[in-house]
Amino acid sequence: MERTSIRSFARKFSHLCDKNDEVPITAASPPLTAETGSSRATLIHGDVPNLILDDNDACPNSIGATNPAEPSISRKKVPDASRRGDTNGITRNPVCRALLDQPVADFIYESYCQVQRLSLPGKAPEQDRALAEAFQGLNQVEEEHTDRYVGSLRTAALSVSFARWHQCQVKWLENTTNMTSQSATNSVFERGLGTKPQEPGARQDEWKRRRQRSSTSCTRGKKWLRLLDAFDDGILFKVGLGKSRDTELDTLIIELTHQIQKVEDLGLLSEQIKFISNTGRTSPALFREQLVKRGYPDPYATSPTTGSNEVDAFVDEVRDSNTSGRLLIPRANFKFDIASLQRLAPTMWLNDDIVLACLHLSTRLPFVRIGFSVPMHRQTATRAGSLVPDPFQRASSVISGARASKTETLVWLFPLFQRNNHFSLLEINERDEKIYHYDSMTHGENTHIKTACNKAFSRFPYEEKRVMQQPDEDTYSCGALVIKNARDRMMGRLVAAQSSHTYDATELRMGALRILQSAWRDHALTVAPMEEEARKRKFNSSINSNTHKRQKTRETGKEYGLRLVTS
Repeated sequence: MERTSIRSFARKFSHLCDKNDEVPITAASPPLTAETGSSRATLIHGDVPNLILDDNDACPNSIGATNPAEPSISRKKVPDASRRGDTNGITRNPVCRALLDQPVADFIYESYCQVQRLSLPGKAPEQDRALAEAFQGLNQVEEEHTDRYVGSLRTAALSVSFARWHQCQVKWLENTTNMTSQSATNSVFERGLGTKPQEPGARQDEWKRRRQRSSTSCTRGKKWLRLLDAFDDGILFKVGLGKSRDTELDTLIIELTHQIQKVEDLGLLSEQIKFISNTGRTSPALFREQLVKRGYPDPYATSPTTGSNEVDAFVDEVRDSNTSGRLLIPRANFKFDIASLQRLAPTMWLNDDIVLACLHLSTRLPFVRIGFSVPMHRQTATRAGSLVPDPFQRASSVISGARASKTETLVWLFPLFQRNNHFSLLEINERDEKIYHYDSMTHGENTHIKTACNKAFSRFPYEEKRVMQQPDEDTYSCGALVIKNARDRMMGRLVAAQSSHTYDATELRMGALRILQSAWRDHALTVAPMEEEARKRKFNSSINSNTHKRQKTRETGKEYGLRLVTS
């Protein structure tokens, strides 16, 4: 890759990063974005030992100093295996551990989604400016990006560029003026930001704010440089790692290096970095082709027939090893009927069993909790379609109980079943002290949901979030979109909005299938014990069947195994 690649890459992102008013999953803690091997990073050039700068990037000249020789920046070695994680066992940034624990199929599929998300056309970069303007650029990034994935990736790239420039400045001052490292660092910041105003007030506060931002960006950039040394450039796609502690990065580098399939995936992602640098966009088609050639499952299933066949094959595989007719997710103690798997076929509606199973099986941050399906409308024959009086009574009780037993603030996700034919997603975010609703079929406000939320969670403001909307011809994807949106929120990513993203209905459906297939083969999804099911059937036969109503789908009078979760 040419010497200007990292800056070109960052500037491409300045055009891709459009304005968005989305809200991060928490304002109280660091922005939660999911980010993540091991060949030399091409951005660091194994055959170029010195710091990489453009010909017009003579950094001392840009701040009025004489022109020194470029200093050598030594590479950090992979940390010793004895330095595995924190001594107290507490992880501040859970992103590192989530990447290590993420199933390979999930890791690859997420990578494909990230590549596809960046495939929109870009614009030609403006004329490169001297790296001395990095301070201005970093502050501009902070002003512009709103924690969207594109903004996070752009920030990571600029942080790497800024950290390299900063190291060059500090090394030169140390070598030519005999300054200590701390004095040189302070001098570089002052020469970039100007002298700190002496008089207290708005100007001094602004200087302090910019100084703190620049220092934070520099620190994170140095951490990214460690990751680029250990892995391919594709690690930049796994945004958020720059916020990890050094001990967490030690563990990530040691353990991820031995996860060969993930390392190979990162290598393919590094080629997408080159595409962004050269064209301003990624190439999902090439990434998909490379994955398939290496024997990985096709992340983009386009044929409904193929989808049906794959669903049928999976259902048969599960039935052949199952005598109880039920499946179990042990870590969540969540059970559902095998028959629900047939709902994964391309022209059928997902039920709450499949939606909740996919959420329970997905990687999530430690403070995220999966709730249950909440029906918003009655389903009895005589009162079908009327609103449930207090739909969130049970959810409120569960959340209050969890709050009383834990000191950590949590984020709760609940699928909502509306009008007996449509799923949306409700996020009750204690960290933000807000409630977010994601609905793929409503452009305005869901007044009845807002009213119910205000009644059950009066101290949390309610907000409708912009999400990808279902076109008129697609009446099957609401459940699959709930899965996708929830998985984004579970890892702290913002949900893609209609204005900048579209979706493929079959791809969404096959994504849900891949989650279940991967869990089945990794034994995270197992057969429910027969003895438990026998006792349950005996119990069910002795009570009034009216207490076991089932949520209906769009086809009037037809049931698809949707369990009613009473409020």
